[in-house]
Amino acid sequence: MNTLFAQITTYSKMIKISHTLFAMPFAVSATAIAIAYQYRVDPVGSSIYGFIGDAILIVIAVAFARSVAMGVNRVIDSGIDRRNPRTAGREIPSGQISNATSMVFITISVIGYGIAALLLSPLCFILAPIPVALFVLYAYSKRFTALCHFILGLSLAIAPIGAFIAITGTISWGIILLGGSVLVWTAGFDIIYALQDMDFDRRERLHSVPSILGRSSAVFLSRLLHALFVALLVLSGVFLGLGSWFYMAVLIVGVLIVWQHVIASRDNHSSRGTNHLMQAFNVNIYISIAVMVGVLLDVLL
Repeated sequence: MNTLFAQITTYSKMIKISHTLFAMPFAVSATAIAIAYQYRVDPVGSSIYGFIGDAILIVIAVAFARSVAMGVNRVIDSGIDRRNPRTAGREIPSGQISNATSMVFITISVIGYGIAALLLSPLCFILAPIPVALFVLYAYSKRFTALCHFILGLSLAIAPIGAFIAITGTISWGIILLGGSVLVWTAGFDIIYALQDMDFDRRERLHSVPSILGRSSAVFLSRLLHALFVALLVLSGVFLGLGSWFYMAVLIVGVLIVWQHVIASRDNHSSRGTNHLMQAFNVNIYISIAVMVGVLLDVLL
C-alpha cells in the first residue's frame, strides 16, 4: 500500500497538477459562458443550477485529460529527458517511476476522461479521442517540426471549445475566438519555455522556434503572439456579449503579459537564466485565472 501511494505521489509530481491551471480556467470560463447562453435562449426551461452536474463533469474531464497529456509527453520524451541536463532529474529519467507504471496511470486517466465525456453527452464521447490524438502528436512533433508550440496551443484550445460544446451541443464564432486566443497564448509562452533548451535542441536536432530562429527572433515572435492573444480575447468578448468585468480582466491580462516578458528579458545566459524563464512561464497561471474571474463576475453579476 505504501508503495502504491508512493507511485501515485510520484506520478502526481510528474504531471505537475498545478499546471492544470493553464487550461482549466478557460474551460471553466467557457462553461459559464455556455450556461449563460443557454439560459438566455431558454430562460423558462433552463436553470443555472441544473447545469452544476455538467460543470463538475467538465472539470473532471479536463483534469483527467491534463493527466493524460503530461503523462504521455513524459513517457515519449523520457529518452530525450535523460540526455538533457535540465530534465535528467525528472521522475522517469531518474528512476523514481517507470514508463510501464506511468502507462498504467495514463490508462486509468484515459478511462476516467472517457467516462466523464460519455456522461456529458454522446457527442462529447465521439469527440473525446481528438484531444488524446493531439497530445500524442505534440509529444512527437518536436522531432520533425517547430510548429510543436502551436500543436500544444491547439491541445489547450480544445478545452474551452469542448466545454462549450458539452453544454450547448453547438459551437459559435465567439468560442472559436476564445479558443484561438488560448492557442496563440500557449504557443507564445511555450516558446519562452523552450528558450531553456535552445542549445540542447540544436545538438539533438530537435525542432523548436528558438533552435530554428534563435533567441531574439523567438522572443519577438512570442511577443507578437501574446499581442494577438489580447486582441483575440477582446474580439471573443465582443462576439460572446461579455461586459465590463471581462474587459477589466483583459486589461489585467495585458499587464501580466508585459510583466511576463519583462521577467523573461532578464535571462542573460547566466546561471539564473533558467530561473527567470520559469518565473516568466509561471505568470501564465495568473493570466488564465484573471480571465476566469472576469468571465465569472461578468456572468454572475
